[in-house]
Formats: sequence, structure tokens, C-alpha cells
Amino acid sequence: MFITEHKGALVFEINNEYVLYNTYTDDFVKIEKNNNFDISLTAEMEEKFVKEGIIFEDDFEYNSVSRYMINKSKYVSNVLQITDALSYNCNLKCVYCMQQNIDKKETCLSFIKKVEEWKYLKELFNCCSLNVCLFGGEPFIDLKYVRGLVNYAKEIDLADINYTVVTNGTIVNDELINLMNESNFEKIQITVDGLELTHNKRRVSNEFNCFSLIIVNLKKLLEKTNIKIIINTVIDNNNFEEINDMVNFLISEFTEHIFSDEKRIVFNFGMECHPSGKSNYTISSIPNILDYTKRYYDFLIEIVRKGIFISQLFPTPLCINKVEKDILLAPNGDVFKCISGLGSNEYLISTYDELMTNPMSLFINLSKHIERYNSPCQCCKYQSLCNGGCYYNSILEDKKFICSKSILDATIEDILYLKMITDVQNDGSYRIKKDFAE
Repeated sequence: MFITEHKGALVFEINNEYVLYNTYTDDFVKIEKNNNFDISLTAEMEEKFVKEGIIFEDDFEYNSVSRYMINKSKYVSNVLQITDALSYNCNLKCVYCMQQNIDKKETCLSFIKKVEEWKYLKELFNCCSLNVCLFGGEPFIDLKYVRGLVNYAKEIDLADINYTVVTNGTIVNDELINLMNESNFEKIQITVDGLELTHNKRRVSNEFNCFSLIIVNLKKLLEKTNIKIIINTVIDNNNFEEINDMVNFLISEFTEHIFSDEKRIVFNFGMECHPSGKSNYTISSIPNILDYTKRYYDFLIEIVRKGIFISQLFPTPLCINKVEKDILLAPNGDVFKCISGLGSNEYLISTYDELMTNPMSLFINLSKHIERYNSPCQCCKYQSLCNGGCYYNSILEDKKFICSKSILDATIEDILYLKMITDVQNDGSYRIKKDFAE
């Protein structure tokens, strides 16, 4: 139970103890509860907790350090992350596709111009390294184009790029496997939304059984490559009750790759999001957001007890829209700051031509997105968790901003509990502590 705040830390009463949790440093400590049922720390404890990053010395320090911590996570990085939507083409027609209501007639840049844009952006941001996430549409629908990107990047001295891929998992052949093994492909994200019937209703193909093909292709990737696999699942009203069974099925198929300390498979469970303009499917499938989020965390607590590795525990404090060196490229090279808003003018940072001729316009528009603050957020205890709410949802709902305070009030204890029962791994994934596993 949340009881108070103390010098920047949220204080909870849990199992006859006090837990102090600093959302800015993501650290917590447990202390014994006194007989007066109030939070009182000795001078020695105060000094110790300040040094450990649990609390701040005073309000001035809290205000300055908290803003510093947020800005540090937004700006302090020598790595440029580019999510590149190679095209809008796809071999599936998914019911909740984020691109279903946008114009897909845009021209795709040649692979030479795309790679040169990557290099240009890396130099503009003065970054030491470059991570590229291949996105779409379906990024593997044109493997010749992907090979062109990878080979040309090597030719112009960008050979150290780390590649990740977001794919529907239906295209895995010898050509792709060879390409992955020859280059720095680190992770591949494939969505599985339930068992066979449910998954196939959502990720529609008239040519093949999507679910069965994905399982076959997962086995190929595990056998013939060293790539790490993220199983992504979008949860809504239609599959909430089935996800446990889906996870159990995947465990039965890939036990060694899921539970080994050298695991190859990590799970990512996400919540449904409306596409631009919304869709009949998401309108009917997304629950009330407060109930949805509470149910989501109840589910996450239950699912981690299986001992699987999961990619995240908490609401993403800084999405692509708020991080300076995390950008999205459209097929035609235009720069965006929201994956959900790809192709929508509200999220356009710079056209390709503007970027190549007037790079200062890129930074001017970036600053407008990254430094967008809402005055009610400045004194909110949750600002480090939501960072001003989702800009995409505010545009979608035609509001100035979307406040998440009521949602976090209802779920903060679940978030802290997840933090307490899991350990973070070297790759940033989380796993249940042995004492809490099933």
C-alpha cells in the first residue's frame, strides 16, 4: 500500500515492512516498520540512503537531480538508434496493423541512399556506433534490398552496425540465414498472439497457416543461426485468457532455449494500441484503459513466475518520441519520432530533402518533441515513469496531453512488486528470483 513520499522516494507498506522506491534511480530499499506506523529515518539511515540513490537530500536537490536524470536518459548516449521502415509492403494483413489507414504510395529510397542517410545521421549526431532496426511493412519481403543495405554499409565503412529486425516471422529461408550469419544480426522480434486459431485470425494470410509456419521458422533460426529471438505478444480482450496456454506451448517446443542461462528466447508482452484513425478491431478489442493496465500487470506477475525471461517490467519511461538519438525513417527517408505515428504529418520531424539540405531543421523540430512539457507534470511523483504521457494518444484523442496518474496510482504497487521479485540480466531482460518462482 502506498502511504507517502519522502525526499523523492515513494514509500509503501508491504508485508510489515516499509519499502522506499526511487523511480529516477530505479533503486529500492526495505526497512522495518516502527510501532508508530510512520516513516522516520535516523540521520545515519538518511545519509546512507542518499549515498545509495534511494532519497534526495532536500527538495532543491530533488527537483534538480530528477530533471537531470530524465535529461540524461534522453540525451547522454553515444549510440544512434535508427528504426528503418524499409517499405510498407507486407505478405500479411493484420487486423491491428498500425499502417492500415495511411497512404502507402510513397517511393522507397534505393538501398544506397538509405545507407548514406544512416551514415549522414550518425555524423550529425556525432555518435560512435549505430544500431539499426529493420522494420516495415515486412522487412524481409525484399531480401535483395536487405542484402543491398548490409553489403553497401560494409563498403562505406559502416560494417560495425548492430542489426535487429521486427518481422512477422513467415519469411525464413537459406538466403536470409546466410545473410544473418555473415553480418551483425543480433535480435529478431516475431509476434505470436496466441495459439493457432487466435493468432491466425489476427495475422491474416490466404496462402499459408501463419502460426504453423512461424513455429517451423523459429526452429530454423534456433538451429542454423545464433540470433536472439524476442517473442512479442499483443494482449487485448480476445487473447488475455489464452496467453498462458500459448507460453506453455512455446515452452514445450523450445524448453532449452527459454530457460537456459544462455537463453535464446525472451518474451515481450505489450498492450494494444489504436492505429492512426483507429480501426474496428481495436475499438472493439481494447478494454477500458484503467482496467486494461491493472489486468496487464496482474498477468505479468503471474507469467514471470514460470521462470521465463521477459524484456520489460515497467511502463516505458522514454519512448522514441522523447529520446534524442532514437529516430524512425520512413521508406522514402523522411524522419519521424513515433512508430505508431509513422506516415502521419503530426509526427514528421523532417522530410528526406530537408534533412539532406538543411540539417538544422531536424534539430529544431527534434527539440519541439523532446522538450515538450505539460505544467501539471512538473510536480507529479510519476513524471519519471510516464514523462508527460503518450503524445500519440493525445493526438489520437484530440487532447493537449494524456495523464497517466490514475493508471499509475492503480498499478504502482504491482510495478514495485515486479521490481522486487525479479533480477535484471546482463542483456537487460528480467527473470524471477528463485525464491518467488513457481
